[in-house]
Amino acid sequence: AVVSTQSTWEAVVSTQSTWEAVVSTQSTWEAVVSTQSTWGAEMRKVDYDFSYTEPEEIADWGDAEDGIVKIFAMDENYEEMELKLDIKNDARAKVVTAVKKAIEEAAEDADGGARAVMMVFEGPRHMGGKVDILQIISDAKVVTGD
Repeated sequence: AVVSTQSTWEAVVSTQSTWEAVVSTQSTWEAVVSTQSTWGAEMRKVDYDFSYTEPEEIADWGDAEDGIVKIFAMDENYEEMELKLDIKNDARAKVVTAVKKAIEEAAEDADGGARAVMMVFEGPRHMGGKVDILQIISDAKVVTGD
């Protein structure tokens, strides 16, 4: 597997079962999957509305256990999910900065119409007969209105 974390996040995965995925986060995302086995896989970009973090204050994030900040967000059905962000990983510095900036900007909005949105890539990981959904925060933004 080859992973590059420059201004765009790219991953190329290839196995002998001929499963391949290509993901790019420039202005849009793409997922290409082909398989000769009985299952397929797809990466998708999902937006989650920020709710709160543990530790709660951004100033306290440096004290997070193992450098992992828990970000709680809601999906389109208002179901809460827990995302994790590794703030000590230098390769994720741009994402950490974007997340902090979006949370701070939304909190400063006096009208309350702005919300921080976590942009997440998610896709399945097949382990034996079990399927886990893997999620990675790729960016964050501030959205106003509905």
